[in-house]
Amino acid sequence: MTASLGSRSKERLATNHDTILTLPAGPAQELTVLVEDQGRVNYASRIGEHKGLIGPALLNGVELNGWTIRPLDLSDPEGIAARLTGGTSGAGPAFLRAQFDGAAPGGDLHLSTRGLGKGVAWVNGFNLGRYWSRGPQHSLFVPGQLIRAGVNTVLIMELNGTALKELSFTDQADLGHTEL
Repeated sequence: MTASLGSRSKERLATNHDTILTLPAGPAQELTVLVEDQGRVNYASRIGEHKGLIGPALLNGVELNGWTIRPLDLSDPEGIAARLTGGTSGAGPAFLRAQFDGAAPGGDLHLSTRGLGKGVAWVNGFNLGRYWSRGPQHSLFVPGQLIRAGVNTVLIMELNGTALKELSFTDQADLGHTEL
């Protein structure tokens, strides 16, 4: 079973310790920064490592002030996706939506996350969980009770970007490398 994504990306954004972001030239625009709280490293030399914005944001060497900080309430992903402007190209961060036809009652499925970067997935408003291309797991469990007869919706909050055009479902989990 597959579902087509409404948007796609042509490039992937670098995500590892970037310190400079080049903005497009033109009239003044609003800058929105999404900072992910992924937790802390609890071992070795990285204990106590700072996360998020760890210094001032500068524009042409001048510090930007007057920031507004807001959390994203992921209990209402459709509401967030509707309020956000831009960010729908799949270049990340972006909310991507797909629909597929389901038959009820159905068995359990697994949403393949291969080809996706990093983010969170929902089916019919139910949070399936987080995914990351680093694995080892490359699928999210979709309980059969979530699948409705007729049109079903998959919403993806993709943080890194993806060129994927279709999502796929299988009846087997893809747990990546497992030890026997």
